[in-house]
Amino acid sequence: MSQNKVLVFGIDGATFDIIRPAIERGKMTNLKKLMDAGASGPLQSTIHPITPMAWTSFATGTNAGKHGIFDFARIDNDRILLNNGCDRRMPAIWTHLTEQQRPSVVVNVPFTYPPEQINGVMVPGFEAPYVTRDVFHPESVYDDLLKEFGHYEFDWTFPIGRKLDVAGYREQCRKTIDHRGETSLHLLKNYPWDFFMVVFSTPDHVQHVFWKMEDGHAAIEDIYDQCDQWLGRYLEAIDDDTTVVIMSDHGFGAIEKIVYLDNWLEQEGFLKRAQPGMKQKVIPALKRTLQRVLPTSLRKRISGRLAGLKGRLEAQQFGGTLDWANTKAFSYGMYGNIYINAKGTWPHGIVEPDQYDAVCQQVIDRLMELGEDVEAHRQLSTLYWKHPDAWPLLKGRLEEMARRIYFQPQPHYMPAYEVQPGDRLEKIASQYDVSWQYLADLNRVEPHRIRVGQKLKVIRGPFSAVVDMSDFQITIHAHGYFVARFPVGIGKDGSTPIGRFNVKEKLEDPTYYGPDGVIANDDPTNPLGERWIDLGDSYGIHGTIEPESIGKAESRGCVRLTNEDVAEVYKLLTVGSEVVIRR
Repeated sequence: MSQNKVLVFGIDGATFDIIRPAIERGKMTNLKKLMDAGASGPLQSTIHPITPMAWTSFATGTNAGKHGIFDFARIDNDRILLNNGCDRRMPAIWTHLTEQQRPSVVVNVPFTYPPEQINGVMVPGFEAPYVTRDVFHPESVYDDLLKEFGHYEFDWTFPIGRKLDVAGYREQCRKTIDHRGETSLHLLKNYPWDFFMVVFSTPDHVQHVFWKMEDGHAAIEDIYDQCDQWLGRYLEAIDDDTTVVIMSDHGFGAIEKIVYLDNWLEQEGFLKRAQPGMKQKVIPALKRTLQRVLPTSLRKRISGRLAGLKGRLEAQQFGGTLDWANTKAFSYGMYGNIYINAKGTWPHGIVEPDQYDAVCQQVIDRLMELGEDVEAHRQLSTLYWKHPDAWPLLKGRLEEMARRIYFQPQPHYMPAYEVQPGDRLEKIASQYDVSWQYLADLNRVEPHRIRVGQKLKVIRGPFSAVVDMSDFQITIHAHGYFVARFPVGIGKDGSTPIGRFNVKEKLEDPTYYGPDGVIANDDPTNPLGERWIDLGDSYGIHGTIEPESIGKAESRGCVRLTNEDVAEVYKLLTVGSEVVIRR
């Protein structure tokens, strides 16, 4: 068995929207070297793209439905509790490595408190309530860091509950990154490991503060570049056989609008509020006062020591505001999660199990009427993957939403791209991991006739595909969001391979090379039709001259579509796009 080591260097909230311009300006030279020598691209985050869910999904290789971490906090009967590592239901990679007697060092990874008794070292993330020996594994690591550096600090750089001193805050962030870098590098050099993971959380916090400030991106870039300098020192400390992974949990962007979902749910008749009692009036006032007058470090210690009381008080504040006997759906969480008040799930649930999906659909329909296309589309996409048999019911709504989002030039769902001098459509498309043909069709423009200052609708790719052989369908999606669906033909006698593939090459009017010989691209008997999307090992997705074979298992193993449909798939998928083929 290979004993090569793996180093994972996490930059919370990192996005190519900052990285690529910074590299063009001569910054982030260490990351640039890795990008030039290796592979890079946007990762698909979780839905929602939020720190607790995303880092835990990476660590476990499972989604939130399996690992159980959906948000920073959760409602547990009469309490609101902060999530931590104890709430994770699936083993992490370092747990598996421990079972194989392989040592790991895990530093500042969110939701690793309390530390696991792994083979190696674990220093938890920002959710740790205080800095004491029992927060570290083994506890002797605390003594070592204290001896070497005089102190250890967690990343508590999110400036909540205080007036922002911009200069002081930037200095605090710089010191935090240097502290994270020097302490973690010390662990890397002085403790045995086969797997090492460190997360720098400060970039995410800084982006929350500075993203929409004047000259804020310069401050963000400086923080990115400081992380890159520590990356360089890491690279100097490891050998050439170490596999290096640089990753983030999600990207970043401006918050353009806030929707108060409980207010909307109330307006739509899904939620009813109760008359607030004295507790509901006193608790928020007390909370605001404490946030204003207590320093962050003291608030953390109090939260840790009195977590149970804090949770019960907040739950009373939250739960006491709702008339549960007349509430079908409510919202809780950082990213607008909507929960159905189902019997058997919630203490005062009223929605019967056989009405659950119907209530979900009612909420989705109202969201669509509200114009919240992305949220409605997310909910519909979730139902699509969860209940494939519901396609006849979802078809009209899903296709309508996908058409507006992915195939019409208006409205925009992310900031428009303004064409710059020297831009070509191919260059713009590559920044968003889509094909130039798709971008041209989306904006109804001629590829060579874009003009400086023109604003283009853009969509973040890459698009991916899932082929379901059982029902002869291919679904195109973008990071889990439904885009399009087409009927396909597959290989006879089980000859279509199953598994995960990546697009290797794309050809228009392909020449056929088969056991019966070569058939030219302009020959009407060419079985490949008008497009070839290569998946490797002589398998691919292509058109056909036998449209009656769609919906049947008659090919020699490839996935075939009508020539009209494969032309659409050809525009959506790019080289490197993932294609999953499953039974």
